[in-house]
Amino acid sequence: MAAALATAAEQESAIETVLKAKGFSSVVAVIGEKDINIIIEGTSDAKKIAQIQDTVLSKTSFTAADIKIISASDN
Repeated sequence: MAAALATAAEQESAIETVLKAKGFSSVVAVIGEKDINIIIEGTSDAKKIAQIQDTVLSKTSFTAADIKIISASDN
């Protein structure tokens, strides 16, 4: 269990780092048992969604259907 949590934390950090390098000013990745939530500031367009999906797919074993992108401005 502890190893799984450590792995998830490492993946979350890696995803956040890559997305920030791609120009996302504020991003949080939250990995659950069966899905991943990516919280971004501002709105998302097709290009941003593709960047997020590509990053998550390259860093985890989740599928595109497991990725939920949440805009912080949707509050």
